[in-house]
Amino acid sequence: MAGKTLSQVVAQLESLLESDYYVDVRLQVEVTEYSSQPVTVLGEVQRPGTYYLEGRTTLTQMLAEAGGLKPTAGPELELRRTDHEASPRRQEVRTFSTAKLLTGEQGVDVELRSGDVLSVSAKRLCFVTGEVARPGQYEISAGLTLMQALSQVGGQGKFAS
Repeated sequence: MAGKTLSQVVAQLESLLESDYYVDVRLQVEVTEYSSQPVTVLGEVQRPGTYYLEGRTTLTQMLAEAGGLKPTAGPELELRRTDHEASPRRQEVRTFSTAKLLTGEQGVDVELRSGDVLSVSAKRLCFVTGEVARPGQYEISAGLTLMQALSQVGGQGKFAS
């Protein structure tokens, strides 16, 4: 009965019982454990791994279940979804801003499906050394230019000529 909703399972079982044994059967079916709808969470989350959908689960709910984002999380989360029924199989890739996921601007209405893979990117870093005022490790933001990076590190140090 894999892939069926709870009401479809009830209807099918009632129909089977009514066809040979009983009249006007009414069943109540409960799910005790979900283990057939895996979603994989990878990357910069507290607890990466495989999780199982328990009813309707949104992207933000799954991130919370995985412990949330690590401080090393980058600017993007990627959702890869494969359509197993299409021939040939099609893969859909959606990208979300981690900042907007944290504020609830994105992800609260994105319902996950069995087989989805979530991947949270790591921060992209660069290291600036040499004759600059503040050498060190810096995050590379989208669209960062060399001039902007030099400005972040304080330009040339007092010993540069």
